[in-house]
Amino acid sequence: MGRGVLDPGSVDSLILSAPDVDRAGHSAWLEACRFARQVFVLSNANDSSLCILEAEIGRRRLGQEHPAFAGQPGESANRAANPLYVRLDDLGGGHNDYLIGQERVLQFLGGIVLRGVPDLAMVEEVEPGVLRLRRLGQEIP
Repeated sequence: MGRGVLDPGSVDSLILSAPDVDRAGHSAWLEACRFARQVFVLSNANDSSLCILEAEIGRRRLGQEHPAFAGQPGESANRAANPLYVRLDDLGGGHNDYLIGQERVLQFLGGIVLRGVPDLAMVEEVEPGVLRLRRLGQEIP
Protein backbone atom coordinates (compact mmCIF):
# COMPACT_ATOMS: atom_id res chain seq x y z
CA MET A 1 0.00 0.00 0.00
CA GLY A 2 1.38 3.39 -0.98
CA ARG A 3 1.45 6.32 1.36
CA GLY A 4 -2.02 7.84 1.70
CA VAL A 5 -3.57 5.32 -0.70
CA LEU A 6 -5.88 2.47 0.26
CA ASP A 7 -5.46 -0.88 -1.44
CA PRO A 8 -8.31 -2.00 -3.70
CA GLY A 9 -11.05 -3.65 -1.67
CA SER A 10 -9.62 -2.58 1.70
CA VAL A 11 -12.99 -1.03 2.67
CA ASP A 12 -16.11 -3.19 2.55
CA SER A 13 -18.68 -0.46 1.84
CA LEU A 14 -18.57 3.23 1.02
CA ILE A 15 -21.93 4.92 1.62
CA LEU A 16 -22.40 8.46 0.29
CA SER A 17 -25.52 9.84 1.91
CA ALA A 18 -27.00 12.83 0.06
CA PRO A 19 -23.60 13.86 -1.30
CA ASP A 20 -23.24 17.62 -1.81
CA VAL A 21 -21.05 17.30 -4.90
CA ASP A 22 -21.66 18.25 -8.51
CA ARG A 23 -23.73 15.64 -10.30
CA ALA A 24 -21.95 16.42 -13.55
CA GLY A 25 -18.64 14.61 -13.80
CA HIS A 26 -19.12 12.50 -10.68
CA SER A 27 -18.60 9.22 -12.49
CA ALA A 28 -14.87 9.82 -13.00
CA TRP A 29 -13.97 10.29 -9.33
CA LEU A 30 -16.52 7.75 -8.09
CA GLU A 31 -15.09 5.03 -10.30
CA ALA A 32 -11.65 5.84 -8.87
CA CYS A 33 -12.89 4.72 -5.43
CA ARG A 34 -11.51 1.24 -5.97
CA PHE A 35 -10.60 0.98 -2.30
CA ALA A 36 -14.24 0.05 -1.56
CA ARG A 37 -15.72 -3.31 -2.51
CA GLN A 38 -19.20 -1.76 -2.66
CA VAL A 39 -20.25 1.86 -3.23
CA PHE A 40 -23.73 3.19 -2.48
CA VAL A 41 -24.99 6.66 -3.39
CA LEU A 42 -28.14 7.63 -1.45
CA SER A 43 -30.26 10.41 -2.91
CA ASN A 44 -33.43 12.32 -2.09
CA ALA A 45 -34.86 14.39 -4.95
CA ASN A 46 -36.82 16.39 -2.35
CA ASP A 47 -33.80 17.37 -0.25
CA SER A 48 -34.49 21.06 0.36
CA SER A 49 -30.92 21.81 1.50
CA LEU A 50 -29.45 20.50 -1.73
CA CYS A 51 -32.15 22.27 -3.78
CA ILE A 52 -31.14 25.55 -2.13
CA LEU A 53 -27.48 24.85 -2.91
CA GLU A 54 -28.34 24.10 -6.52
CA ALA A 55 -30.08 27.47 -6.77
CA GLU A 56 -27.08 29.20 -5.16
CA ILE A 57 -24.33 27.68 -7.29
CA GLY A 58 -26.34 26.78 -10.39
CA ARG A 59 -25.32 23.11 -10.53
CA ARG A 60 -27.36 20.01 -9.69
CA ARG A 61 -26.12 18.07 -6.65
CA LEU A 62 -25.53 14.32 -6.77
CA GLY A 63 -27.51 13.81 -3.55
CA GLN A 64 -30.64 15.30 -5.07
CA GLU A 65 -31.08 12.72 -7.74
CA HIS A 66 -28.97 10.74 -10.08
CA PRO A 67 -29.05 11.56 -13.81
CA ALA A 68 -30.89 8.31 -14.44
CA PHE A 69 -33.74 9.57 -12.26
CA ALA A 70 -34.15 12.84 -14.11
CA GLY A 71 -35.40 11.25 -17.30
CA GLN A 72 -33.32 13.61 -19.41
CA PRO A 73 -32.03 12.05 -22.64
CA GLY A 74 -28.40 10.97 -22.50
CA GLU A 75 -27.91 11.73 -18.82
CA SER A 76 -28.10 8.13 -17.60
CA ALA A 77 -24.92 7.48 -19.62
CA ASN A 78 -23.10 9.67 -17.08
CA ARG A 79 -23.69 7.14 -14.31
CA ALA A 80 -20.63 5.58 -12.74
CA ALA A 81 -20.34 1.81 -13.18
CA ASN A 82 -19.34 0.77 -9.68
CA PRO A 83 -21.97 2.14 -7.27
CA LEU A 84 -25.52 1.22 -6.57
CA TYR A 85 -27.61 4.37 -6.63
CA VAL A 86 -30.38 4.20 -4.02
CA ARG A 87 -33.38 6.53 -4.23
CA LEU A 88 -34.89 7.57 -0.92
CA ASP A 89 -37.14 10.37 -2.20
CA ASP A 90 -40.33 8.39 -1.46
CA LEU A 91 -39.31 8.23 2.20
CA GLY A 92 -37.47 11.47 2.84
CA GLY A 93 -40.16 14.05 2.26
CA GLY A 94 -39.00 17.62 1.67
CA HIS A 95 -35.97 17.56 3.92
CA ASN A 96 -32.54 16.05 4.20
CA ASP A 97 -33.22 14.38 7.54
CA TYR A 98 -34.19 11.03 6.06
CA LEU A 99 -31.92 9.28 8.54
CA ILE A 100 -33.72 10.79 11.54
CA GLY A 101 -36.75 8.80 12.60
CA GLN A 102 -36.60 6.67 9.47
CA GLU A 103 -36.24 3.14 10.76
CA ARG A 104 -36.65 1.90 7.21
CA VAL A 105 -33.53 3.66 5.97
CA LEU A 106 -31.57 2.68 9.07
CA GLN A 107 -32.60 -0.95 8.60
CA PHE A 108 -31.42 -0.86 4.99
CA LEU A 109 -28.09 0.73 5.95
CA GLY A 110 -27.72 -1.72 8.85
CA GLY A 111 -27.82 -4.60 6.40
CA ILE A 112 -24.95 -3.08 4.47
CA VAL A 113 -22.88 -2.26 7.54
CA LEU A 114 -23.57 -5.40 9.60
CA ARG A 115 -23.95 -8.08 6.92
CA GLY A 116 -22.06 -6.47 4.05
CA VAL A 117 -25.06 -6.63 1.70
CA PRO A 118 -28.30 -4.70 1.41
CA ASP A 119 -31.58 -6.47 2.10
CA LEU A 120 -32.83 -6.79 -1.47
CA ALA A 121 -36.39 -7.45 -0.27
CA MET A 122 -36.43 -3.80 0.83
CA VAL A 123 -35.65 -2.38 -2.61
CA GLU A 124 -36.90 -2.50 -6.15
CA GLU A 125 -34.65 -2.11 -9.14
CA VAL A 126 -35.61 0.95 -11.18
CA GLU A 127 -33.00 0.15 -13.82
CA PRO A 128 -29.65 -1.65 -13.67
CA GLY A 129 -27.58 -0.11 -10.88
CA VAL A 130 -30.46 2.04 -9.58
CA LEU A 131 -32.56 0.94 -6.61
CA ARG A 132 -35.55 2.51 -4.87
CA LEU A 133 -36.13 1.77 -1.21
CA ARG A 134 -39.66 0.38 -0.85
CA ARG A 135 -42.14 1.84 1.58
CA LEU A 136 -43.05 -0.23 4.62
CA GLY A 137 -45.43 -3.04 3.65
CA GLN A 138 -44.11 -3.25 0.07
CA GLU A 139 -41.33 -5.73 0.80
CA ILE A 140 -40.94 -8.88 -1.22
CA PRO A 141 -41.42 -11.88 1.14
